[in-house]
Order: sequence, then structure tokens, then C-alpha cells
Amino acid sequence: MAYEYYLQAYLNQEPQEIQVDFIIALLTKYISSAGENFVDICFDHENGCTIFMDRNSKFIGNLTISRPCSGPDFSELIYQLMQTGNFIFFEPDGKYPIILSANIEAHLPPEMIETLGKPKTAVSKEHFFELLANAR
Repeated sequence: MAYEYYLQAYLNQEPQEIQVDFIIALLTKYISSAGENFVDICFDHENGCTIFMDRNSKFIGNLTISRPCSGPDFSELIYQLMQTGNFIFFEPDGKYPIILSANIEAHLPPEMIETLGKPKTAVSKEHFFELLANAR
């Protein structure tokens, strides 16, 4: 069974619509193969993963990253993806969810915060990398 990371975007406690084109533009240089509902990305011969999303849709509000790898390029990509909307990052058995701005918390559904716990806010890119590395 694969381990997964989740990114979900919300606006006023409803799923936020992010243009798929924005997401694909960030992924393009790493795509090794793609299908209707996924893209395989590869950073080098040891680091790659699969991102599930509806590529045929004009908008999406969530991404699932299956078999997440590690490394600075991967962390940078997650950071860039999160900047495209009011995203929250979380993992199934993670210590805490992560957001990039304190005002994003008000957009999250209350039941999500109850379930996942209060998100940690990354105050900089470096802080995000630190939170991501220590989230398990």
C-alpha cells in the first residue's frame, strides 16, 4: 500500500477551484508520463512519484501525491503548488497539517481542523521546508 500526501484548497470553507493549467505548468519539467487522472514526475533516477488529479477538468481543488519522494526539488515543488491557492498540506499519520499563511485557516472547514488538528503556518519557504521534513 502506497503512502500519500494530500493538498486541498478551500475558499470560504468550500473547495477552491484552481486552474489545472497553473498546476500543469509547475509540473511540466518533471513529467515522465501522464494519463487522464495522473502525472508521474521524476526529479532524478532515484526520486519520483505520482500525482493524482483530474487533468481533463478545467479546475481542481485537490491533489494526491502517491509514493512521495524526498529532496529539495520535491519540497520546492510542493511549496510552489501550495502557492497557487489556499492549500493545506497533510499526510495520513502526520504530526500536523501545514498552510502557507495564517489567513488560510479561516477558509478551512471547521471539521477538517477538528480532524487533522490546528495547522502550522510556514512563515517562509525555509520554514515550510523545515515543517515538511518534520511532519512525520
